[in-house]
Amino acid sequence: PHQPLTNVILDGFTAADRSTPYFNMDQLNTIAGGGTWIIDQAIVGAGAPAQIYNRHQLTTDYTDDNMAEISITTNLDSISKIVREDLKAFIGQYNNHPYFMQLLKTRLVDRLTFLQGNTITLKAGPQLLGFNIVSLAADPLIRTRILATIDLTLPYPVNVIQIKLNVI
Repeated sequence: PHQPLTNVILDGFTAADRSTPYFNMDQLNTIAGGGTWIIDQAIVGAGAPAQIYNRHQLTTDYTDDNMAEISITTNLDSISKIVREDLKAFIGQYNNHPYFMQLLKTRLVDRLTFLQGNTITLKAGPQLLGFNIVSLAADPLIRTRILATIDLTLPYPVNVIQIKLNVI
């Protein structure tokens, strides 16, 4: 879920004729700047089949990198689902008491630590870089509810590599 999709080749398609050359580069940049995911086709020599690829993995919410990059949003969705499914066994089976809170914290640390070390690929690295359980407590108004706040550090895609070469 955390593997970036920018520049990924899309097999099975034969044409992307409504990107390049239908729009010029400035127009495509304007469209992408509004949060539109563009499928483009590489321009190659005459007669050679051109590959179709994802130009940039964008969502329609271009507020910031956390919302604009698909690999960030899908990664967060995946982590949320894993944690939610893991904690489902506790619902309705335990009472809210200090021992349970320690059990819950231990389970959260265990699951999040697993995501740091066991969901690694060569290109994408680990699914989770770090976490901090900020708070874990019973809701003061609804005593049958536990409130947890966890800060996550997720990996970001590499979209630009800027190199400065100096001639001395």
